[in-house]
Amino acid sequence: MKSKKTIIVDSASNGVRLDKFLKERLNIPFSLLHKELRKKSIKVNNKKKLGSYRVKQDDICLLYTSDA
Repeated sequence: MKSKKTIIVDSASNGVRLDKFLKERLNIPFSLLHKELRKKSIKVNNKKKLGSYRVKQDDICLLYTSDA
């Protein structure tokens, strides 16, 4: 079964790269984060994005993870 985690970008994180923003929020290794980005398990405003995407205030980041 898949679970979904939602993170909303605050004003302090406006303009930060998506990969850096998520690493700070989730406290996971950079390699695992990029693996999830390659697998398209992470969406911003319901669209697939690259790690180089600059997040904007009030963007909604959705992370889909499989429960094992």
